[in-house]
Amino acid sequence: MEEWKVNLLDTDNAMLVGDIGEAIALHYLSNHNFHTITRPTKFRLNDKWNIILISAHYQKQRMNYTYFLTDRQKEYLNEFSAWDYVAFKEECEPYLVVHEGKTHYRDWRNPYLVEVKTVRGERRPHKKPTSNSVSKAKELEFKPILVTVRLLENLDIFVEASEF
Repeated sequence: MEEWKVNLLDTDNAMLVGDIGEAIALHYLSNHNFHTITRPTKFRLNDKWNIILISAHYQKQRMNYTYFLTDRQKEYLNEFSAWDYVAFKEECEPYLVVHEGKTHYRDWRNPYLVEVKTVRGERRPHKKPTSNSVSKAKELEFKPILVTVRLLENLDIFVEASEF
């Protein structure tokens, strides 16, 4: 197999840089008490688009986390599927939820929608979610946040998160 060398600070491969930023954001979020971090994945079944939420760590397994969301929230993710992650964070005392005859304990009230932007140096993130998609998310009781991953010249990484 041949070698592959990439200078991350100077590459035109935006997908590679973005994938690295999303992996870094996963670590950042898990270090800030986000317990379940999932990525919306669309698939087509019986001529209808469906969405399931699969942990980014287990993309090849078919783990369905949609019971954590309301039907309206799932519809929103079908319409605005560009968010990078859906995340849940411990924010309250555990409470019981019954879904399809099964009882679940939850310690969060609202799921987060996470958009990750990876930039080199001091550049500004581009192509953020539209104000329309953010306001609709808030109406559905999502908490939208932007995680900016900065790749610095000395191989340092700076990560910050802010609510929309």
